[in-house]
Amino acid sequence: MPTITTNDWKNYQGGSFAAYAADRGASIRRYGNAGTDGFLVYQIKDLAGEWYNQKGDPVSVDLARAAGFDVDAQLRERDRKERLAKATASVNAEFATAVRTEIASKGGYTLSDVGMGRAELTDSDGVVLNPRPMSIQEGQRLLDLMSGDAQ
Repeated sequence: MPTITTNDWKNYQGGSFAAYAADRGASIRRYGNAGTDGFLVYQIKDLAGEWYNQKGDPVSVDLARAAGFDVDAQLRERDRKERLAKATASVNAEFATAVRTEIASKGGYTLSDVGMGRAELTDSDGVVLNPRPMSIQEGQRLLDLMSGDAQ
């Protein structure tokens, strides 16, 4: 399924797919002869594994290969990007649904477990005091220091 649609480029600089592709950054190869039976095949740099003709319509893998593109490398890159996007989405979903459970509370400060062995320290207004999640042990030590119970 192509990423680019006609709506992406038809109003771009007079409806020129070539100008759109040039501004996005593209590799261009000629398929066929330079005369009437040949045409250009575009590969937008940030869309690995997708090739388009000069009208902005997708072309086949076989045609892209015949035009001289390294199709196998670009398909591997597209697969890598898709797998990274899935992994990133999974990790982001895990952190978005992380439930904060209170570990300890002293002197108006609360230490909460945010998952994966990390903790956050908040004041009585709910403002997070540490700029990054810290280990639970670090959090306990900081809670003791903030509440005046440090030894």
